[in-house]
Order: sequence, then C-alpha cells, then structure tokens
Amino acid sequence: MSKLAEIRNQELLCRERALLDGDRREFWLAKADEWSERAVKEIALQFKETDGRVSLLLMTQNGHQDFATSNSKPAPINTLS
Repeated sequence: MSKLAEIRNQELLCRERALLDGDRREFWLAKADEWSERAVKEIALQFKETDGRVSLLLMTQNGHQDFATSNSKPAPINTLS
C-alpha cells in the first residue's frame, strides 16, 4: 500500500470511529483532520519529487498498481466535427 493510501486509510478510520464513539466524536474528527493535512503534504511532496510532472496511478485488470508519468499536454478538443 502506498504511503498516501495508508494516510487516507487512517483518516477514514478516524472518521468511522467518530461515528461510533459519540462521547469522543470531536477528538476523532480532529484526528481525521490531522491525517487529511498529512495527505495534502504527501501529495505536495510527491508532486515536488516528480518535478511537476503529472503522476497517475493506474490500476490494471489484474489488480497490480502501475505508475505512469507524462509531461505532455492533453490533445486539443475538436469542436468542428
């Protein structure tokens, strides 16, 4: 599991715990927000490490994770056809 996926998983667990633990709901939501902030920082770090290239996580049919990067711009949309 990627680091970002692990961080998002922790955020989700905290949000689920907030639903189940009404007495400490605010605590768990605050923890979820902390994990969310970590995720944003991790995304920024990954973006910086790729020198601004677009990074895509592609799931193949057999469930393995493949990474693809691209410096190219998207093709223009032909609106005349």
